[in-house]
Amino acid sequence: MVKNILPPGTSVVVVFENDCNPSFTYLLDGPNTTYVGRGALHNPKYEGWGREMLLNDLDLSQYFTGVPINSGYCPFSIRVYPSEAMEAQYRTTQPAILTGAAVLIAAFVSFIL
Repeated sequence: MVKNILPPGTSVVVVFENDCNPSFTYLLDGPNTTYVGRGALHNPKYEGWGREMLLNDLDLSQYFTGVPINSGYCPFSIRVYPSEAMEAQYRTTQPAILTGAAVLIAAFVSFIL
């Protein structure tokens, strides 16, 4: 159900939870899916960045055509967290470089005037 749903270059950690069973975690790295293990095995430093939704609230009809998901008894929720690979992809020094260039230009212009 979680294979081939993300484009290449996207990496997130997904935790499946409900009150009747132990939670379990998957790493979705683009179209590749890796079972991480039992429990909520996301990096705790991304705790504030997680998003939660009930599995029943998602329209999964195009991805999952098996037995219907039971919505009344022990509904599953999913939590999606960023991964280390996602952070590395978006961490850059470009803002600092552009800020430094803007400060240098402003200093140069004020020096000339």
